[in-house]
Amino acid sequence: MLPEKGVAGLLQRLNWYLAILIYSKTTEAALHPVRDYAQLVRGSGCEIQDIEYFRIMGLKLYWSILGKKKTAQRHF
Repeated sequence: MLPEKGVAGLLQRLNWYLAILIYSKTTEAALHPVRDYAQLVRGSGCEIQDIEYFRIMGLKLYWSILGKKKTAQRHF
């Protein structure tokens, strides 16, 4: 899920980076940019089956991706 346009996108980015900052400070994890996880799933050879968005105060802040690994064709 890429950020929406305008104020909604600004609020999404603020939420994401604030969450990442708190997580990195409390877990010693590296701070990293927000990524397009759907594209990463596709790039790993999976097909997207479903994407579910979770809204908080009307903003799409979280999402769940259901992917399925492509099966290889077997030739006998």
